[in-house]
Amino acid sequence: MTCKEIILLKKIKEAITCYSYNDNAKNEFNGRVFFPFNPNISFMANNFKTINNYFYELNNIIFKYKYLSNDLNRYKYDLILEKSRVFYEQGMYKKAYKCSLKSSDIIGKHGMMFKCLYKLGKKKKL
Repeated sequence: MTCKEIILLKKIKEAITCYSYNDNAKNEFNGRVFFPFNPNISFMANNFKTINNYFYELNNIIFKYKYLSNDLNRYKYDLILEKSRVFYEQGMYKKAYKCSLKSSDIIGKHGMMFKCLYKLGKKKKL
């Protein structure tokens, strides 16, 4: 592993363990218990966005490797389609389309191609 990969994993761990997901958001102060006015997880929205950005960064590192072990390929049903999905979510529709052409999953491949062509404005090809 490179230093960049190790630091990214540490950042992911830090972001995940930042909040307690089992907590009911109560706060004790001088023997009194306080609850938030709006008791939902909206205060964690920025944290989820950060974790999502780390996820994309980690995927970009994974996709640079040409050869992956068979264990990972079996775990991730179709890594090429996953790569295409990540490109699509990042707004790189041409890259996502080209990547989806190489996928072996016919149903996922055609679905991704349809979405990419639609976003690229090529509705006549559909």
